[in-house]
Amino acid sequence: MELGTFSKPPGAILAPNAQDAWQKYGQRSIAYPKQDGWRFQIHVNGPRIVLYSRKGSDYAAKLATTAQQVAQQVGAHRIILDVEMVGYDADDRPLPPGQLLKAHHHRCWVLDMPYLDGQDLSGAPTVERLRRLDDWLAGRPAGVLVRSEFQRFSDAAVWQRFFGQCLQEGLEGAILKLADSDYATPVYKVKPFETIDVLVIAGNRERSGHGARSLKSLLLGVPAAGGQRIAVLGTADRDEIADKALWADIVRALEPLAQDVRPRPIDPTPHLPSTWFAPEIVLEVKAQANRNKIDPHYTVGGGG
Repeated sequence: MELGTFSKPPGAILAPNAQDAWQKYGQRSIAYPKQDGWRFQIHVNGPRIVLYSRKGSDYAAKLATTAQQVAQQVGAHRIILDVEMVGYDADDRPLPPGQLLKAHHHRCWVLDMPYLDGQDLSGAPTVERLRRLDDWLAGRPAGVLVRSEFQRFSDAAVWQRFFGQCLQEGLEGAILKLADSDYATPVYKVKPFETIDVLVIAGNRERSGHGARSLKSLLLGVPAAGGQRIAVLGTADRDEIADKALWADIVRALEPLAQDVRPRPIDPTPHLPSTWFAPEIVLEVKAQANRNKIDPHYTVGGGG
């Protein structure tokens, strides 16, 4: 990795439940609680600090106070940190991610350290990077950067208690990082989910070869008010659906239903999609309920 140059952070693979996650990855992994915030890759090089979002946008100006606090805690070190930034109100209660930019203060839960003082650690095993991270944080004053509570487990019962405690504390779930993997290897996200039926109501396109615009994501909804309207529920992204043949079938079924204006029963959406669809296609999806119980927001993963 190169200091000052954005590198896409590792992706996440959804694990359907704690038991399945343990059987597949548990004894080979290091776990930590899944905070509900914004993912940032922080680059600090002397007075220069960049807060890269997942898409590579710099939020240092919008989060100037927090960026300055990070720089003060880092001191003279040159470093890249992978963090989950969470916003808090004046009473130190965590806020939903949508209120991050308006939060009273922030904490940056440190997840990884792929670069330190001229050393590219991104290819080292997770256990080595986290050991170096622990040593580095132990020598820093307390501040906005906070160590995530990484743990390894010897048996399934201890892991299950840890996961249950994460949920009891109002967190989204837990993350598993393979102990011998490099920085770029995807992690495993363990969050409760439910299976629900949804309507495809809109989609977003991206430009592909020869000027074509292919569907990249779908906007989903569910009937509300006794079926009188359709409430916006969440999105499903093409890259998160492993079955590419299924995605192709969905796209073929949707194209004849495309239209330029929002169908009357559909609630207004936060952002204008590339195209609307007559709400006639039903999908069965795995949906993860928002931990703040804000109805009807869900994060949708996969499809069926």
